[in-house]
Amino acid sequence: ALPISQAVAVSSESGLTTDDFLYSADFCLKVHSKLRSFHFGFEKNGDVTSLCLLQNNSFEVHRIQLSGKGKIESKEVAAIAVPGHRTDIRTTQFSSDDSVILSASNGLLKVYDSSSGQCTRTASCGYAVSSMFVPGDRHAIIGTKTGEMQLFDLASGSLLETVDAHRGAIWSMCLTKDKRGFVSGC
Repeated sequence: ALPISQAVAVSSESGLTTDDFLYSADFCLKVHSKLRSFHFGFEKNGDVTSLCLLQNNSFEVHRIQLSGKGKIESKEVAAIAVPGHRTDIRTTQFSSDDSVILSASNGLLKVYDSSSGQCTRTASCGYAVSSMFVPGDRHAIIGTKTGEMQLFDLASGSLLETVDAHRGAIWSMCLTKDKRGFVSGC
C-alpha cells in the first residue's frame, strides 16, 4: 500500500476541483459533493478504505483496491446522504475494525454501522472539533472548541466524564503507539 504521506486533498490551486479526492499522482477518487475532510483505514490485504466527509453534511466510504500491477480501482461501498446533523460535521472517525463510524458536530455525536449506514446511537455533546475511538471501540473521546474532552460510552450514548484539558479548541488527538495513552493538541 502507498504510505499515508502520499495522500493529499486536492486544492483549487492544483487546477483540479475540490470535488475530487486525490489518492496518488495517478488516481483521482470522485465524490458527490465538495470535500471537507477525510480519513484513511488501511486493510491487512493492502487495500485502503477512505471515509470522505462532504460539504453537504453527508459522507461516503470508498474501498480503494491496489493491485500489484500498478492499477488502482475504487468502489463506493457506503454513503449516508441524508443529513444526520443539524450543523456542520466537524469530525469523523472509523473504529479500529472499520465496523463503526463516528461523526460529531456542534452539539451532536452520532454513531453509524458502516456496513448498513444506519445511525445506531445519537448523543448530545459540546462543540466537537476532534474525535477518537478508545482502544476496544466501546468508548469515544470528543475534543471540543472550548478545550474540554468528553468521554462517551457508545453502547448507551451516555457522557461518562468531561475534563477541562486545554484553554482553546482541541484540534487533534492521537493514540500513543502502545495504545495505553493519547496526546491532544490545541
